[in-house]
Amino acid sequence: MDLEKNLEILRRTPSSTFPSQAEQDLVRRFRESLSAEIMKRKTPKVGDTLPVFNLANQAGNNVSSADLLETGPLAFFFFRGSW
Repeated sequence: MDLEKNLEILRRTPSSTFPSQAEQDLVRRFRESLSAEIMKRKTPKVGDTLPVFNLANQAGNNVSSADLLETGPLAFFFFRGSW
């Protein structure tokens, strides 16, 4: 049997592993409402002043943004990886 025939069988066969159209619609509506909610929030823009915050540094020690700002401007770098 070729791939096209197998895909057609899958499309026509109800399965508990595939979400129903109603479930797909529910997820789509949830995503849309979540996106709308996120868009309502005030997102910082370039040049905006951030509130004072504390974060852990690479050694695990808490560091305050206010303390760092005393020595000069701050730059943020976000690294994403699996190391």
